[in-house]
Amino acid sequence: MQKFHVVLSALALLGATVGQALTLDMTKLPTQQGWSYLAAGNRAGLQESQVFDASGGALHQKLTGTAYGGSGYVLYSRAHPMPDSDFVLEAVAQISAEERMSNVSPYGLSFGVVTHYGYALIGIASDRWALYNQNAVAFNGFDTHTYRLVGHQATKTVDFWIDGVEQVKDFAMPQIDSDLGLFFADATGYTNTDASLLSYSVNAVPEPATSLLVLGVVPFLRRRKKA
Repeated sequence: MQKFHVVLSALALLGATVGQALTLDMTKLPTQQGWSYLAAGNRAGLQESQVFDASGGALHQKLTGTAYGGSGYVLYSRAHPMPDSDFVLEAVAQISAEERMSNVSPYGLSFGVVTHYGYALIGIASDRWALYNQNAVAFNGFDTHTYRLVGHQATKTVDFWIDGVEQVKDFAMPQIDSDLGLFFADATGYTNTDASLLSYSVNAVPEPATSLLVLGVVPFLRRRKKA
């Protein structure tokens, strides 16, 4: 996944409250919820309404039939509300169609987090997935899967799960020079992907000694850990 390029330095990130959890409302476009829509490279002329729609309880990405190119992206981004804490990113998604220019970077669906302590990115294709700069692993992206990235500040590592099964444990998060933030969607111009995002959330995971201010969310987080 070495050539899975993401131009994070260009992200127009929006403010968020420290400690805030983010959950995407699938009845509205992300730009109506504080996210920025970003298109660049061979995708630069694509408007949000040409690529995404929120209907039927999902956010749909539609890129088949659009231009190919050596670089480019169509992404949603926003500020990371907990850049100094452990985090859990969970998304349920399904790829429905795919057009490839080559296998250089087939990951037409991605989910990423940039924190103060490292960078986590998972790329998903119809027949494989890969963490940033790691070897691909074969699987069926046409099926609906639950993806989970778990970041650990103390060790600067990330774990990755698919459908409740741990795939990667304690992967050292790369350090990159970029704005802090969250992003998802298509981060490669080599592959045109149609996909549906059924749910998306990012939550902080408090340490045991966390103050009483977060006691109200502890039961919810415990349930998430058991999922």
